[in-house]
Amino acid sequence: DVKVQLGANQSSSQLQGIGIPTSYPCKVCGGKTKELEEGKGIYKKLGIISFRHIINTLSSHSARQTYAMKHFLIGLLLVGVAYSQCNVHYDVKIITHTSKWAESNGVFTMSAIGTNGREEVLGQLDNRDKAVAASGGTDHYHFENAPSVGQIECIRIKTDKSEDLWLINYLIIDSSMSKPVKIVNIDQTAVSVDSKEGTKSLRMCGKIYSEGKTFTYNLQLRTLPDGMKSHPGTKNQVSINIIGEKDSATGFMGLANNASNFVNKKNGGHLDFFDLESTHMVARINCIELEISGDDMLCLSDVLVAGPKSKVRFYNTDLKCMSTDPKEGGKRLRLCKAGESTYEVKTTTSTAKYSGSNFPYLSLEIKGDKGVAKVPFLDNYGVNDYEPGATDTFTLRDLPAVGSIKCIKIRYTSEDFLKMTMVSVRHVNAVKPVVFKPTGGIPALSKDPKEGKTLIELCR
Repeated sequence: DVKVQLGANQSSSQLQGIGIPTSYPCKVCGGKTKELEEGKGIYKKLGIISFRHIINTLSSHSARQTYAMKHFLIGLLLVGVAYSQCNVHYDVKIITHTSKWAESNGVFTMSAIGTNGREEVLGQLDNRDKAVAASGGTDHYHFENAPSVGQIECIRIKTDKSEDLWLINYLIIDSSMSKPVKIVNIDQTAVSVDSKEGTKSLRMCGKIYSEGKTFTYNLQLRTLPDGMKSHPGTKNQVSINIIGEKDSATGFMGLANNASNFVNKKNGGHLDFFDLESTHMVARINCIELEISGDDMLCLSDVLVAGPKSKVRFYNTDLKCMSTDPKEGGKRLRLCKAGESTYEVKTTTSTAKYSGSNFPYLSLEIKGDKGVAKVPFLDNYGVNDYEPGATDTFTLRDLPAVGSIKCIKIRYTSEDFLKMTMVSVRHVNAVKPVVFKPTGGIPALSKDPKEGKTLIELCR
């Protein structure tokens, strides 16, 4: 039904009183152009200049004129609605993923889907003879005289014959009948007829966003020490996607990698800082996805992300590396928030000669009656921890609640001997720490079996 829109001084009763319905069954874009042309003649003869004037003057004309005018008015309404529904223009901006294989010369079509579930084909995504989009590039598409779907909520990109996959990072779409919507390819699914590479029909949804408004994300990425992993730094490009609740995400953003980033260091690893801008706000950060562009491996210890409304530290607890070489690691690494608990860990190094370590590659596991918390690298960056006779404090945030602490497990992968006399663990809400100081002392730690052990467990 096409609903009549009345002005401030008009009422449906006025229309119904002269036999004109306030709704009328029709097919949008149903070819009413001829009726409009005929209607213009009647419109001109009667000297009608407004909808209100039509109602006010109908009574002054003959029954024949009134009858003609009634049908003209219905046709005018149908044509006006049909014209507005079919003469919609759409603007689409698509950002292709930065991976070198993400671009495509294939043939793809796009559909828009409204909040009411209505889906309409807009047309082919075609920018003449160039690739659909170069890797990391931005392409703009414009569709004229397309059907309206109302407020846009989702899109669909399809291909029936392209084996040349296309991997979209995110896109922004708006129309003359819709507010702009940003849609992120959260699952990083490619479009291709080859089911091994992607899907023939990719449906993605997004949310309305404000053009031009940006949000800042501050990042700290710590590369593992060279020794805990062999050559953990990289010269390849690295991208990050920050993911929140209800499928909110920034999309992959590149981290500018130069000679001073992700370098190999033996003592303490390396810490890099990045400030990124995004047009999409992720309020409550839950996960991150990292991606590497080549086979020069990168191994991270942890990542700190501070967004507009939340800050989370992500731990690479399994010490997984990234590389396009499957023998070294996966191309992508997904890390999610482990919990919301904070623990304070203290260690005391023995005063005996050679007890301290310059390369303390130490991982910690806290076991409780309700769970386990893991930290891949127990070290304060830029501080000489584990000096002879020193007590060091480590504050560990965003870990799962383990309940009542029962045991700790320490893994050591350095050949530099370390001897500790005490380790204590305290949940920040607890009054007293749980102290691990066995009668026989804490076993020495070393990768050299003649000097110590690589794995010890201490229990209460």
